[in-house]
Amino acid sequence: MNISLLVLIATMPFSPAANAAPDEGPDARGHVLELEEIVVEPENDCAAEFQDEEGNCPVKRVAGANAFVASNAMAPWQVSIQSFKYKDLTPVELRAHAEWEHRHKCGGTVISRRWVLTAAHCITDERRKPEFDLRLRIGTTNLEPMGGCEFKVGRRIRHPGWTEEKKADDIGLLEILPHRNAACMAALKPVKIDYGQVDLNDADGVRVFGWGKTKEGRSGRKSARLLGANLEYWVNEECIKELKRKGIDASKVTDSNICAYRDQADACKGDSGGPLVLNKRRQPVVQVGIVSWGRGCARQGVPGIYTRVSAYTDWIEEQTGLRINPRRAR
Repeated sequence: MNISLLVLIATMPFSPAANAAPDEGPDARGHVLELEEIVVEPENDCAAEFQDEEGNCPVKRVAGANAFVASNAMAPWQVSIQSFKYKDLTPVELRAHAEWEHRHKCGGTVISRRWVLTAAHCITDERRKPEFDLRLRIGTTNLEPMGGCEFKVGRRIRHPGWTEEKKADDIGLLEILPHRNAACMAALKPVKIDYGQVDLNDADGVRVFGWGKTKEGRSGRKSARLLGANLEYWVNEECIKELKRKGIDASKVTDSNICAYRDQADACKGDSGGPLVLNKRRQPVVQVGIVSWGRGCARQGVPGIYTRVSAYTDWIEEQTGLRINPRRAR
């Protein structure tokens, strides 16, 4: 998903002593947008590879009044899921992007001092292997230079119901291995997650964060600064109706999903696995969704699709031993 963000806020990077071009699919998600003026391509004025099924061109840049650079205080639980797999690229491919761009794959959130919540599709078959060198960058909003702390990953748990075709059950967990630096362990600031106590209809809106692409297409680049965007919650009936009106298959949208939209704001490739949080004044931040999939990035009238966290609290508790719902009898 591509994400657009709000008012510009000075970042406050965390800096304790630390231990230290993807494929484009029509539904791929995982980025945020840079603060630029909005530029909309006229119809049929872009390369064929960027056109949708109807031959129309997508929005190329998204930002403006709804975009903001996030401070660490706004999202201390944000995680950059990184891979060192890029090292087998050719010299030409390596020079095409900065190291952090090659490394960052998905977003995630710290939900305890031991676990990160993310999307199932971020935990590919290859990344599920214990020998695959997967890392977690936590405690920073800036990936250039690499701030915060780098944690190694233990168990990698992908929901067994997830498939690329159906996109259902798009949720996964990564185990945070302990860091020998006490300051890094102190940087683990868990987010509260929705176990059913949240009424999205009563919210002031929702907010999404990520380091993903700032525009759709192969020319889109990830953002080194964490970006965020304010979105509006759509009930599923409205969401499905709008998707069908746009000629998009809405059969993958179920009660286990949340839809969110705002003109000129969305998540994009590279934002996958990141959080959708409740945006309500004078209320604690609660994660209600996980960036999952969408058609393009910030296309007019096309909502983004998120995994509904409250539908999976039982599964999360079973896998982690955490007690998320304090009302549940033990």
